[in-house]
Amino acid sequence: MKEQFSDLEQKITQLKEELEKERNEKQSSLQHVEKLTEENDNLKKQTERFKERAKNLRNENKYLKKQLAQF
Repeated sequence: MKEQFSDLEQKITQLKEELEKERNEKQSSLQHVEKLTEENDNLKKQTERFKERAKNLRNENKYLKKQLAQF
């Protein structure tokens, strides 16, 4: 009886350790997903800034071409 009880205690301890390990892995995965989401958002913002800068440069280029054509 004591042996069965001891075996059950060991099994419970093992399951608790496995559960804790699984929780830690999920937490780590969640943190990684959050980091990637933030990085993705930052890249989207940067892309929009680049698009706006490209638009401004095209407009500046058109203006300079017109100025050059006047000479």
